[in-house]
Amino acid sequence: MGPSPEAESQAAAEIAVPQIVSSTPSTATGWTTVAERDRMLQGGSVRVWRAMPTSHDHCAETERPRVYDGIMLGREPQDRLTLTVCDFGPIRKAAINLRPLTVFVGHSNTGKSYLAKLIYALHNLFNAGDDQRGMGDFPRGISSSCLPLIPQAVRARMSEVHAQTIIEWTKSAVDNIETIQNHIPTSIVDILQPHLEISEESITSIENEIMRCLGQHRIQDLIRFGDSECASINIRKFATSKLGGGITFDCNIRLRSNEHKVETSVPTGAHLRVRNFDLRELFRTAQAMIEASERASLFSGQSRENRDQKRTLDRYISRYLGALVRSVLPSVVGPFDAHAYYLPADRTGILHAHRVLGASLISSISTAGLRIGINVPPLSGILTDFLQELIAMDPNARGQHAPDGDLARMIENRILRGSVIVETSDTYPLLSFRPDGSQGDLHLSRFSSMVSELLPVVLYLRFVVRRGDVLIIEEPESHLHPEMQVKLCCEIARLVRSGVRILITTHSELILEQLGNLIRVSELPRGAQCDIAESDLVLGPDDVGVWLFSYMSEQQGTIVKEIALDPDTGLFHVGYGTVREALYNQSALTFNRMQEFR
Repeated sequence: MGPSPEAESQAAAEIAVPQIVSSTPSTATGWTTVAERDRMLQGGSVRVWRAMPTSHDHCAETERPRVYDGIMLGREPQDRLTLTVCDFGPIRKAAINLRPLTVFVGHSNTGKSYLAKLIYALHNLFNAGDDQRGMGDFPRGISSSCLPLIPQAVRARMSEVHAQTIIEWTKSAVDNIETIQNHIPTSIVDILQPHLEISEESITSIENEIMRCLGQHRIQDLIRFGDSECASINIRKFATSKLGGGITFDCNIRLRSNEHKVETSVPTGAHLRVRNFDLRELFRTAQAMIEASERASLFSGQSRENRDQKRTLDRYISRYLGALVRSVLPSVVGPFDAHAYYLPADRTGILHAHRVLGASLISSISTAGLRIGINVPPLSGILTDFLQELIAMDPNARGQHAPDGDLARMIENRILRGSVIVETSDTYPLLSFRPDGSQGDLHLSRFSSMVSELLPVVLYLRFVVRRGDVLIIEEPESHLHPEMQVKLCCEIARLVRSGVRILITTHSELILEQLGNLIRVSELPRGAQCDIAESDLVLGPDDVGVWLFSYMSEQQGTIVKEIALDPDTGLFHVGYGTVREALYNQSALTFNRMQEFR
């Protein structure tokens, strides 16, 4: 006779449930409370390692290329930018290197959002693209980059000798792409140098944008809480090329309640390179400048034709030099030269109220001269930008901004299990959600909290974000079931692999564990990856950076340090094990006491 159903059930349970092995013998009454358990559990998470098949003949051995902005994912990056912040908000000191995926973790109120918003402000200040891209008629952030990139201004500050040097070098380089792409000679760098440095007058723009993004009205409110008198921000870029490497940009910003200062330097002979995707436009502009130079050489003296040709040449030199300055910005301030978008933690509330808020703002503007004594509390720049993006979103722009593939659709399919519907109206886009298998659409007020939380992510990916942009998301795991948190982590990895840089703040241990898994898989040979879940989304160790924010009472502020992936456990140890241990010990103590009274 076979085993009873109860015995089969018990056997199945014994197989399915992993046993926790204590480092000390357990007592007869039950579990033992031991602090040493955490060493064995490596931060509170149990890992069960199973032997992998040694044969992978069925797996393809070819590597899939993973490229973002000309840099291979999973390889040592060519450039490195370090952002060092001291005495800013609650932060005593932080030094971070922005990665394709940057993760901020730590206790609440330790400055994660403060630093994320500062990074957003720096992107607004340094990006050299169209400041109004994706914003409709709304100006976003400051009106122009704080770097002097206006071509006419560049030409006005250049001598005729420098102009001729630029022309001659361009003629020699125009037939050799590698020459200009990998290294710009010192003579040209020296000409570009004053136009890449931030003028002292720009400190007001820097100060205003930082205050705007953090919703502050006084600079002293940004200085570390306590007795500090000055907040400092340092940006240092180290770039490499085939001919060598070194510091290409060093910027120090000091903010005081009564004095502000900015100092920048682009060292002589800095190794500057041109972005791959700028080469075509750059050489088209260069060719026009060369042709204008050749026409101007046919005329001499003070004739009208000569003056006209000289003015035309001036315009082409100005245009070309401005394009050259913009094209080398990644070597100087990258990735701060990229466009950034910020999804705040309270995005769900703003999403539900965006039509009311937008109508209210427009109404206030239209009657501004008639209404007296109305004090409207201002929104922070982060919330204002987010609201403006929602209002200006154009459903007809679908597909124009998305990176390779419909990444928004992947989130809809794998997590939301439905489709986000955006319809055009006379005033604002109308948002609704259609669950899979349903014939009807749900109004915004009927969305589940998960749909409301991820809908802005879907909208930004569909209509706003492009490859090379930066997307900052506060607490992406909010309102998500643990299973969906893991799936969202995989979709974030997919975004990074497509060329979108991501910065998140999170309290999710599951997201960190899945990131650890994706990194560990990348260390396996390609043939050994194919039967592992999500192996097509692997990230290299240099693609991900995790920084822990810890309040230190003796420092009277937060210290930020990078947490490396534990090579033995595949975990980022950020302190969650302490919480697990406390819960375990409380449960064990309760269990033991219950045994005593039975």
